[in-house]
Amino acid sequence: MKDDRLRIAVADDYVAALGRAAYVFAWSEWAAVYCCERMEPGFAGRAAALTSGQIANRLVNLAKFRSEDASDRQRCLAAALEFKRLTRRRNDLVHANPGAALDGAQQLFRHGASWTVQAVNDVADEFAAGGIELNDLYHNVLK
Repeated sequence: MKDDRLRIAVADDYVAALGRAAYVFAWSEWAAVYCCERMEPGFAGRAAALTSGQIANRLVNLAKFRSEDASDRQRCLAAALEFKRLTRRRNDLVHANPGAALDGAQQLFRHGASWTVQAVNDVADEFAAGGIELNDLYHNVLK
């Protein structure tokens, strides 16, 4: 029913951090997609059917075999490998389990570790940094 989502006990700042992290990762993922598109025209049209991991793997493979300047190739590969790492971090967040922290706060846990607001914000910053690098590659290197 309407507003049933509000019946689930969780702090507003926690939900806001989770929402921002999800959005920032999605933004970064599409920066990765557009980098793939530059290297493999038509990729973006197929991307919606792929998982983040599949996109990351394709980006890594495309970056490995770029024939242009070696320093640009290395920068692209480093960004691709970072996106692959960030995809695993995103998976740790979105596949976490809800539970109560020692102080009673409702939050997510993965492999026994708590996703605190600070931890969620920190990983969102990592997502942003990776996406910013991919966005710069798209606009300034991959032509």
